[in-house]
This record gives sequence, C-alpha cells and structure tokens, in this order.
Amino acid sequence: VPRAAPGGAGGFDGDAAPGARERLVAVSADSGSAQPDGPPTVTQTSRLVSCLSYINESTKFLVSGAALATLLTKPEVAVVWCLIGSVVNSACGKVLKKLLNEKRPDGAAKADPGMPSSHALSLSYLSVYAASALASRGGVDGGAIFASALQPWPVSATFVIPGCVSLISLGVFFTWLRVKLGYHTKPQVVVGYVLGAATAMVWLAIGEQVVVPAATHDKNVVFVLYGACFVTSALFAKVAVKWVDEVKLLRGGGKAKSG
Repeated sequence: VPRAAPGGAGGFDGDAAPGARERLVAVSADSGSAQPDGPPTVTQTSRLVSCLSYINESTKFLVSGAALATLLTKPEVAVVWCLIGSVVNSACGKVLKKLLNEKRPDGAAKADPGMPSSHALSLSYLSVYAASALASRGGVDGGAIFASALQPWPVSATFVIPGCVSLISLGVFFTWLRVKLGYHTKPQVVVGYVLGAATAMVWLAIGEQVVVPAATHDKNVVFVLYGACFVTSALFAKVAVKWVDEVKLLRGGGKAKSG
C-alpha cells in the first residue's frame, strides 16, 4: 500500500499539498478539452469545477453550523449523544489514517494520509444518523419506519421517507465530491462512508436503548453527557478556527496547514 507523506490531520482533512491551485486548474483543463461546438468547453468545465470546489470547501462549515443550530435549539440528551458520537467517529478516523498511512491520489491538494476519507466518515455518520433517527422516531401521526420507544418527532408522516432519502442523498453527493475533485480515491471514500454509517447506526442504537432511558431516570447521566459535550465542543472549536485560517491562506495563495 502506498504510504503518505507525514502531515497533520485536523478537522475534516489535513495539510494542503504543494500545487493545490494547480491541481484544480489541471482538473478543469483535462475535463474540458472539447471544442466550443461540442460538449462543455474548458471555460465551462473550469466554472463547474470551481463551483464544486466551493461547495466542497463550504460543506464542513454548513454541516457544523447545522449541528450547532440543532444543539442550541434542541439541547436534548439525544442530540448531545449524537454530537458526542460525531467527535468520537472523527477521532477514530484520524487514528485509522495514521495507522494505515495510505497516500492520496497523485496531485491531490492535501498531503496527509487519505484512508479513510475524513469527509466521507463524518458526512456518512451525520446523514445516516439523522436519517435513521427520523426513520425510527417518525412523525406524530405514525410515520415511523422502525419502532422506537422514544417520543416521536413533531413532523408529518409524509415527510419521513422523503426526508430520509434527502439526507442520505446529500451525504452521498458531498462524499462523491472528494473523488471528483481529486482529494481521495474511490476506495478511500467508500471505506470512510461505510465506517461512518456503521458507527452512526450502532451509536444511535446505544443512545435510544441505553443512554436516553438512563438519562430520564438518573440526572447524573445528564450531567456527564453535557460535560462531555462541552469538552468535545471546545476541542471542535479549535479545529473550526484552523478551518478559517486555512481558507484565508488558500485565498491568499498560500499553503494551508491544519493541525
């Protein structure tokens, strides 16, 4: 297995490799060499790649913002448990990256190991967790796909299946971008997605069958969970600051480095 050059791995991904901007230009040129009267031109393809790249870089901010908004508006034990799991899931992915030390595709804009994809791991966890929770807790009018002893969510039953499909589809699309833009190989995102999805389902099952019921009977469990959430949120805040610094460096033509 090819080995990656040593580098940090913070947030979703690690260090930016030399030639990150050149990589995007190369992808654009290679993909759009057709003549003007044929399929997409170089300019059109370049715009498409730039748009996809912008969406890809915005994903971590959008997903993190949605998670924070959910925590602030619904600070329930189930939500806290989900977010703690997302940090645990991400940390396990970082450990696997270090152990496997498999390099990314040639010319990738990141220099840290690529197996498994951190983006795929996190996106699949959150999307599968949310979809599975929606399927189990369903609508107030009996829209649950799976049985759950917890209180149903205040959503219409007609929203359950479309909501689940939409959540999974978004997770798959954002994961696919990692291959499309050359950050990862297909096996790296597939492994990341499968691991994240498996973690989500196991973590959700433990939460609904053990943690949430225990928290309803023992306030000490609640205190421990909120304490753990505070610690993991503080650690995540440090990562978010590095994301912002990375964006600033890339826009200025520098080399981004995440810790």
